[in-house]
Amino acid sequence: MSRGKNLFRLVRWTIFYFVTRKVYSDETYLSLGLLEPQTRTNVDYFIVIDFEATCEEKNPLGYPHEIIEFPAVLVSSGYDKESKSPEIAGVFHAFVRPVINPVLSEFCKNLTGIEQAILTIGQS
Repeated sequence: MSRGKNLFRLVRWTIFYFVTRKVYSDETYLSLGLLEPQTRTNVDYFIVIDFEATCEEKNPLGYPHEIIEFPAVLVSSGYDKESKSPEIAGVFHAFVRPVINPVLSEFCKNLTGIEQAILTIGQS
């Protein structure tokens, strides 16, 4: 598996784990192979990002996707705190005005929930 796919899988399962950990015990994740037995890592923070990009319902070959939304959440791992539970430590959110495809398709607006007016004030 490529390094990018491994990173994507790790981020996806990390998010799944933190969202559902109040529902399932760590033993459940261990038995499913979704969590490896280990000691706590010494990572104090990690960043969760979720880009949105320009799109068409049927993207033509070579369609240049441009980032139009750049959100990021800084999460404290809880490693350095007594509570030992993750907490949101910071939030960043920006809209980016596309240059190559400056007008969003109806499909893209419906898919992302981003309106054209929001992007006209974004940075390019």
